[in-house]
Amino acid sequence: PASKKRELSGAEYLKRRQKRIAAAQCQKLGTFFSSTTRSGNDDASMEDDRTQSLIPLSAAVPSHSDESGASPSSSTHKPIAPESHDNPVPQQDHAPAEADSADCDVDTDTFTGLDIRRLIEIGPCQPGLKDDFTFPYDESHRRFSRDWYSKTVGNGSCKVERGWLIYSPRLHRLFCFVCWLFADTWVDPKCGFSNLKKGVEKIEKHENSNVHRNAEKELLLTKHRFFQDKTVCRTPESKEREQIQKNRQILKRLIDAVLFLAQQGLAFRGHREYSCGSQNEGNYLELLKLLAKYDALLAQYIKTSKHKETYLSHHIQNDFIHALATEVLSAIKHEVQEAKFFSVIVDSTIEIGHVDQFSLSLRYVNATGQAVEHFITFHDLPESSVEDFFSILKSSLETVNINMAYCRGQAYDGASTMSGNISGLQSGVKEVSPTALFVHCCAHNLNLVLMAAASCCTNAQLFFGTIESVYTFLTGSLPHLRILKDEQEKLDTVVHVLKKHSDTQWACRKRAVDAVVQSLPALHNALDRIVSGGVPNCKPKVVSDAQGLLSTIETFEFKFMLIFWRNVLNKIYTLSTFLQSSTFNLVTALNFLDTCLSDVEALRSDESFSFFEDIAQQLAKECGTTVSFHEKRAKKKKKFHDENLEDCPMKDAQQKFKVETYFCLLDVFSRQLKERFNDFRMVASKFNALNPKTFDDKHAEINIDAIKDLALFYNNDINEEDLLEEYISFRSVFKNIFSTGTVLPMNEVLSFLLANDMKKVFPNVCILYQIYMTLPVSSANAERSFSRSKLIKNYLRNSMSEERLSDLALLSIERDLADKLDYEKVIDVFAKQNTINVVLIHTM
Repeated sequence: PASKKRELSGAEYLKRRQKRIAAAQCQKLGTFFSSTTRSGNDDASMEDDRTQSLIPLSAAVPSHSDESGASPSSSTHKPIAPESHDNPVPQQDHAPAEADSADCDVDTDTFTGLDIRRLIEIGPCQPGLKDDFTFPYDESHRRFSRDWYSKTVGNGSCKVERGWLIYSPRLHRLFCFVCWLFADTWVDPKCGFSNLKKGVEKIEKHENSNVHRNAEKELLLTKHRFFQDKTVCRTPESKEREQIQKNRQILKRLIDAVLFLAQQGLAFRGHREYSCGSQNEGNYLELLKLLAKYDALLAQYIKTSKHKETYLSHHIQNDFIHALATEVLSAIKHEVQEAKFFSVIVDSTIEIGHVDQFSLSLRYVNATGQAVEHFITFHDLPESSVEDFFSILKSSLETVNINMAYCRGQAYDGASTMSGNISGLQSGVKEVSPTALFVHCCAHNLNLVLMAAASCCTNAQLFFGTIESVYTFLTGSLPHLRILKDEQEKLDTVVHVLKKHSDTQWACRKRAVDAVVQSLPALHNALDRIVSGGVPNCKPKVVSDAQGLLSTIETFEFKFMLIFWRNVLNKIYTLSTFLQSSTFNLVTALNFLDTCLSDVEALRSDESFSFFEDIAQQLAKECGTTVSFHEKRAKKKKKFHDENLEDCPMKDAQQKFKVETYFCLLDVFSRQLKERFNDFRMVASKFNALNPKTFDDKHAEINIDAIKDLALFYNNDINEEDLLEEYISFRSVFKNIFSTGTVLPMNEVLSFLLANDMKKVFPNVCILYQIYMTLPVSSANAERSFSRSKLIKNYLRNSMSEERLSDLALLSIERDLADKLDYEKVIDVFAKQNTINVVLIHTM
């Protein structure tokens, strides 16, 4: 009996298929057609991008003519092998014309309708038409002219392209593309025209010949039949197009699932994704199963596809993620290159894998004149040295093809490695771009002001220490927490969760203080119950800690500090939130800082102290505790004969607290706000002349001097003389437009100029406004990227690679850009980067 044919495995099937495709490409697409009777080859242009788009066509052409389902062309000409001037045929494969027939191993019977279609889509080889190709001289010291690619019609005012003319850079001969396909003239390299002395005469004679005109007519009819799919290759061509479109529709569904999981920061795979009998195959596969219930095409694909052709493996998931991230990054890169100027926002943190993680974000002005900040990448720092920071920053910018010389701003936190003006990252960037102004992150700076004020006196330290101890004591034990909740429910108040105090988290102080203020009566009762034996078998240390906390929060000083810090922290929280916004600019941030400083200085009065004291007394009455400051016995101090009475310590507890605590806190806070933001104030003051509020005559002379300083500082970006004239004219135009008293905010001036097409009139002024808008206010965008990183790379996903983490973070952080992606482009990127057989997902 005949033996049963062995079924090929998936790997063997893919290998054989790839060999057939490679053979078809080599025979049909790489060298096209060659004649066994010719002694030379012709040249037909095959550009790289066109060739890539025709891969499915070559794959659709089998290696044997009887399998194609298409009969050979009835044309009597004998096609020759074309070449591309961008990708010339190697010399070892193509000898000079006299010995070129030796490598013609493709019989002319293989010339099919698909071949003609492919050649028509590629078009003729016309070097120098759209590139800077230099035509070589022949033996007579003559060379081809690119003007021959067109002819004049009528009185010479109209030019018509000669789409049929071929110039072979290798053979230095002229050929006719249409006659090469449908006639015999100007085809053979031996007969191809090479006498360039009579080039124009021969070209005009040939294009007016009947043979050429008939060939052009045949070409037009053939193109029409091809586009209407009325040729012999209609059936295989249509089927392949339908299969490609179907596959691309399926890939769009797979990409949708990938993008959803990436944007939500969810895991893709489970521990037992492909194990037999697993009820949970991971979020990605389970999501596709859910979608397949309502999508017949996806359901059929999952059910009928072979295991190795489903595009569901974790390798393909990574390819999808990288393709999506590549397109998002490409969109950001395009906007940055259009904007030209940008600022870098850099920070680092230790992530869960115990690796120092570098984060890079860019700030620039988009086409509408609005400042935007976008995350770029994560990178692992080998060491935390300045050299490592600079090299990674430089390589990251080079990866996205962005020139560091156009960097005009840099924002970091206060770490000396980055902010050092002598040997820090700041100085390294300024060596490449001297006009890259450094901005110490305002949000970090404001947090340092709070830390300095919170540790300036004993009562302030005791207050925040008590806040942290109360949180630790009550939330660290479940019985203690239950007692607190019971007391909150008895008082018919909302159950407030205590918040942890931290020095690095900007909003935690406000939340911690608010939680204590709202739960203070319940805290009193809960601690009193614990001291009174409310917890069975309570250890003596626990009772001692509860008694100590109760004694502290019962004092009037603690309640006064609660009310005072809640008021101050509310102001700081509002300011900090605004400073972290990516749309904030220098002058607006400075105005907010000045407003906050004025509010704090206004609190330094007896009236404000009495106001806080009254509110604290009301809170003390609700808790049933004392409503006055604690009187302490004054220590006896030895008096000398020349000692003044003013040197005696204050005996009044209220006055002592006011001077040593209340005024001390406000003085430190005001001084820190002035000193720490002095450099920021100097940077912002450089651009005061651009503020519409200073366009009056009173500031005219000062503004002119400031504009001269800006022109000198940015002399590589603008012209000083033109800038002065433009500024004076622009100020006059601006005052006439807004003569009703309405003042346009400084951050909206650039948008106004662009919207009214004034950039052509005031180009240098627009550049100054663009640079001003480009300068960052804070490095909060880097901090936000770290927050997202912690959601993506958590304890269960700590083995994630650097590239995958960066791609997932980019899709999650820049979800607005990811939602606007063109999936067709994403599939093209995926097809180029994927290493497996992806023939049937290329566009036709």
